[in-house]
Amino acid sequence: RIKTKKNFQTNLNNIYAIGDVIEGPMLAHKAEDEGIAVAENIVGQSGHVNYDTIPGVIYTTPEVASIGQTEEQLKEKNIKYKIGKFSFMANSRAKAIDDAEGFVKILADEKTDKVLGAHLIGPHVGELIAEKSGVLNLGVEGMISIGAVSGFITAINTENLFLSVLVGIVSASLFSSIHAFVTVILKQDQTVSGLILTILGLSLSSLIGKKYVGKKLNTKLEGVFDIENPSNILEIILGQNIIFYIAIILMIVTAFVLKRTMFGRRIEAIGEDLKSADSMGLKIGKTQFIATCVGGAFAGLSGVYLTLSYVPYWTDGMTSGRGWIALALVIFGGWKPYRTAFGALLFGFLEALGPRLQTYGFEMSPYIVKITPYVITILVLIILTILKNGNTGAPKNIGIPFFRENR
Repeated sequence: RIKTKKNFQTNLNNIYAIGDVIEGPMLAHKAEDEGIAVAENIVGQSGHVNYDTIPGVIYTTPEVASIGQTEEQLKEKNIKYKIGKFSFMANSRAKAIDDAEGFVKILADEKTDKVLGAHLIGPHVGELIAEKSGVLNLGVEGMISIGAVSGFITAINTENLFLSVLVGIVSASLFSSIHAFVTVILKQDQTVSGLILTILGLSLSSLIGKKYVGKKLNTKLEGVFDIENPSNILEIILGQNIIFYIAIILMIVTAFVLKRTMFGRRIEAIGEDLKSADSMGLKIGKTQFIATCVGGAFAGLSGVYLTLSYVPYWTDGMTSGRGWIALALVIFGGWKPYRTAFGALLFGFLEALGPRLQTYGFEMSPYIVKITPYVITILVLIILTILKNGNTGAPKNIGIPFFRENR
C-alpha cells in the first residue's frame, strides 16, 4: 500500500493517493469520501474523512457489517465503554426471511451512551467470518507422522512425556509452515503442495526414526484415572489419557472461536469470499498462514497420541492412512467442528468393533477387519454427497490462491 500524509499526499509533491492503494478497507464509498477530501484540500479547504461513519460489509453468508470503532481500538485509546449484545432473531427482517442466525453488538460510551461502534453478523446485512481460511491441506498424513516420530524420539531420550507432547506439536506445526509458505506466500497449487508434504513427511519420519524402530517406551501416557476393567461408559471415559480430554477441549474451543468471536468470523470470511475480505482490509495471507500452522499443531497432537499412548513404539507407516481419514471426516462433518468430531467417534467405533466381534466368536479375515472402517467412511461420503447434490459445505474459496491484481 502507498504511504500518505493526513491530507492524502504522497512523498511526491502534488501527487495524492486514495482508495484501494492506501491503508484501510478497500471500499468504493471510502474512496469516494477520500476523493472529495483531496479535492477540498487542493483548493485550500480543510477536507477530511470521518472513517467512523463509513460502513464496511463482507458479502458472505451470513454477512458481516460494521461501523465505528472496535473494542481493540477503544482499549488502545483508553476509552471506557459498555457492550450491548442481542441475537439477530430480534430483528424483524430476520423473522420475515426465516433466517435468524447471527447477532448484533453495540459499543457505547460508558458515561454518555454515545454509540461508538456497531457490529452485526447475520443474513443479508453485512458481516461474516466463520470457519476456515480456504487453504486446502492434503499433507495431514505427513504432519501426523512427523508429530508421531518427533514425540517418540523425545520420549525415548528424555523420558519427559510433557516435553515429548510439546515437541511433537511444535514439529508438526513447523512442518505445516512449509505448506503455508508454498501456498500462501508463493501462491502455488495447494493440491500438489499437500501431496508433496505427505510424501515428504512419511519419508522424513522414516529416515529420522530408522534407528528407533522396535524400541519401546519405558513410560507412556496413562489414563487420568486408574481403571483397569471399566464396566460402563463413564468408567471408559474416565480411564482415557490427558490427550483425550485435550482433544475434547480443543473441539469446544475451536467451535466457539469460529462461531462466536470476531477472529473466527474473519477466518470464515476469508474462506468464503477472498475478494470481499480483502476489500475490508483483512490480512488474508497472515490469517491463512496462522490457520495452516494451527492445523499442523492439531495433527501433531494426534501423531503424539499414536506413539505415546495408542501403540507406544515407532514403526514406518504407523499412521496407516489416518491423515486421509481426517480429511474425509472434515468433509463428512461439513467443515463443522461438532459434526466432524461425531464422524471421528464413528470411525473409532468401527475400528474397535472388528477386533471386539472376533473375541465373541465372529470369524472374519483380519484384512476385512482392517479395511472395514475405511470402506464405510468412503460409502458414507458418497451417500452424503449424493443426498446433498454435491454441496458438502466446503468454503467457497478452498484451494484457490489469492491474487490481489485479479480482484
